[in-house]
Amino acid sequence: MKLKCLGTSIFLSAALLIGSPAAAEEIYSIDYNPEGSLVTISGAADKAGAAVTLEMLAPGVMPEDLKEASVDELQNLILHTDEKNADENALFAFEFKIPEKYKTDTYVIRINTSDDSAKDSTFVYISYAEYRNAFDAVNSAKNKEEMAQAIESGKDYLGVDVKYYNDLSYNEKLNLAAGVIAARGDNEFSDIKDFLPAVKTNTAVQAVNHSIDGSYKVTDVFNYYNEVFMFDKLDAYEFYEQLDKDSQTLVTDSVSKKGGYSDAEQIRDAYTEYTILYSVYTASGYDNIYPLLYANRAYLNIDFSEYDSLKNKSNITRQLAGVMFKDCKELTEKFDELVEYEKQNESNVSGVGSSGGRGGSSVISIPPSAVVPDTETNTNEDKFFKDIETVEWAKESILALAKAGIIDGKTKDMFFPNDFITREEFVKILVNALDIYDSDAECEFADVSADKWFYKYVATAASKNIVKGINGGAFGVGADITRQDMALIIARAVENYAGNLNADVKNEKFADGADVAEYAKNAVEYLHSNGLVQGNENNEFKPAEKTTRAEAAVIIYKLLNRKG
Repeated sequence: MKLKCLGTSIFLSAALLIGSPAAAEEIYSIDYNPEGSLVTISGAADKAGAAVTLEMLAPGVMPEDLKEASVDELQNLILHTDEKNADENALFAFEFKIPEKYKTDTYVIRINTSDDSAKDSTFVYISYAEYRNAFDAVNSAKNKEEMAQAIESGKDYLGVDVKYYNDLSYNEKLNLAAGVIAARGDNEFSDIKDFLPAVKTNTAVQAVNHSIDGSYKVTDVFNYYNEVFMFDKLDAYEFYEQLDKDSQTLVTDSVSKKGGYSDAEQIRDAYTEYTILYSVYTASGYDNIYPLLYANRAYLNIDFSEYDSLKNKSNITRQLAGVMFKDCKELTEKFDELVEYEKQNESNVSGVGSSGGRGGSSVISIPPSAVVPDTETNTNEDKFFKDIETVEWAKESILALAKAGIIDGKTKDMFFPNDFITREEFVKILVNALDIYDSDAECEFADVSADKWFYKYVATAASKNIVKGINGGAFGVGADITRQDMALIIARAVENYAGNLNADVKNEKFADGADVAEYAKNAVEYLHSNGLVQGNENNEFKPAEKTTRAEAAVIIYKLLNRKG
């Protein structure tokens, strides 16, 4: 059993330094086994054959007390002395038993070498009787309350690491004790070497639970107890390493906030889950997501056999990118749903996600299986999202696009139809809807970096001349898209990928047409005359207002179901 240096470390590495600077490089350790009251002190001298002297001072005696003491006084101040020469490698080791009459206390060990330098360290000696009593109390504990009391009263005699233990609440210490009892099982701990790892593991678990209150960072706990959690052995670890610092913080904070862990394996699972979720959310497309899902297929319970048989695999993974799933179960369900849809889709000649793409086709339509029929006879589909009853005018569009895998809710059953949609979110939906995703596309917008989930979508749209960004060379990431900008992007998409929607364009204008920005006037009028955008009851378009998720779904749905 390794004892504590200055009450903190189990392993001593020369703490208090006295003498020449060279002594700072000399290290010695103190190993104490209370079973036999045996102390072993080892280290390195300044040279081979050097004379090394050991002095063990009485409790409460400090090295400076020796300076003015007489020879007779030294006999009471120094409990044990020994001397030997370092070996050919300049190493030395002392071993001696501490008499049973000595009590548990803090003792100073002084090592003197031939160059007249001295090194002092302190260690806590635990008498065998007190150690045995504490260990017996641990083994005789019948329930978590008794175990918690045994650990609390015996921690100083058993060498329990108290760095995080002392911060725990009473209930957390009870949970810790329950974990130690589970580790002990029906038998007693045969040795302190069996007991201490059980305490350490369960202290680590409860320290993570305790981190919820913000008294310390959970990452510090993870680092301190690395040998307990062994995150670097997980399949998800290499993907955690690829996340940016902000995303890594979100992973560890999410693990902490979840709380309520009873063992280290639950924490490892949570670490894996949040690493996967944030990796999917921040991924830029197929190249990033497929290796992640495949490496963690056992955890996700994903069968890749049907996926591997698909011709257009990227249709699956690119629709997952940028989505923040509630949990990995929801992610797996979405993956399976998209695979099944693509499987059916490839058996048909046409439809969203077909392997041939749309190219310059003048017909764009959602496959029949994705279009929601009369809502009165489709009550099960109405329950796809719980919050779209307030937007009856958009319900059919939302459900159809969701079923086709083109649009997602913010959670599994909540769409949030009245939330505004950002420019990059809208572009992703449009690119997915038109089936024009290009994994090789690149762009140079100042605010679109290649490590973001939306990079490939924006790059695809830019390469197809659908988006051109805003002033200053930026795309406008994070900004809610206005109705007139949405109209402009849709009009460019129509021009490039849908052909002429209506050759006989009527000269229809909104009542507030004068408020439309000059760059968007033609686009707004064109889409209005073709029925893709509508005004309010006063025939007002409100061009500068932000677009809601429901409005975006409606215009995309109309676009996909218009024929040229």
